Amino acid sequence: MYIYDSSMSILDSSTGYGTGLEQCYFNVTSTGWYYIKINGWNGACSASVPYKIVLQHGDSAMFTEASRYRSYNEYGFFDRVDGGGHWQSQGVAYSYGGKEAFQYYRGRIQVATTNASTPFDNWSDYSSSYVRPGRYDGEGWNYCGIDCSGFIQRCAQAAGDRYKIARLAPLNSTSGQPSEGTPNIQVAASNFGLYSTSINVNDMETGDIAYWSTHIVMLAKIDLNDAYSSRIIEAQGQPWSSGGRVVREDPFSDYRYTTKTIARLDQ
Repeated sequence: MYIYDSSMSILDSSTGYGTGLEQCYFNVTSTGWYYIKINGWNGACSASVPYKIVLQHGDSAMFTEASRYRSYNEYGFFDRVDGGGHWQSQGVAYSYGGKEAFQYYRGRIQVATTNASTPFDNWSDYSSSYVRPGRYDGEGWNYCGIDCSGFIQRCAQAAGDRYKIARLAPLNSTSGQPSEGTPNIQVAASNFGLYSTSINVNDMETGDIAYWSTHIVMLAKIDLNDAYSSRIIEAQGQPWSSGGRVVREDPFSDYRYTTKTIARLDQ
């Protein structure tokens, strides 16, 4: 299966075989014609057995912003957990309470890196006189990064004023840190019910959320056969053995048995 834009450039493809599920993902960045091409495996085709195509839409603006936080690799960082010697080469750092805009983080992590002591091989080499990645709860705000709820707020805000949460709880356009913004705009994971409507797990689309008292994640890639084989993007604050403190893509199955609410942000 191949997806093309109006100039017949391939946007995504899936080249499996047999009767397995084929899935493609792409962002609609402008209005126009898009084309789907199906090639049967080894030329297979049937006039009696229909080929089923299911189109699932999601918010491309949210997903694009989420991908920026997940894929950022201009400056990596040393993860603060488990001795501070683990290097994260990709993703924005997790920082408890952080609500930083993507561009703001880029500048801050550069400052942290260029002012670290040498040899630079551990989190402890970051200078306390400058910003550092990876705030813990209860510390001051001389840190850079983003937490799970701030990540979702930033992604929703990337879609303009489409969502209720962006209109009623807008983050500071520059940084969003509590010391630099309005305190009541900080929406905890457990309070996202005020800005969303619960949905069934089998109705999920890209950009939907799952939240509970201590965490919130975004649905990124939906598996039509098994909802829990879908992929999520999250700002996660785990030990290094569980992936570390960073924005990353994970399997939704990690939370299969977590009591949670699956929801769609209100517009």
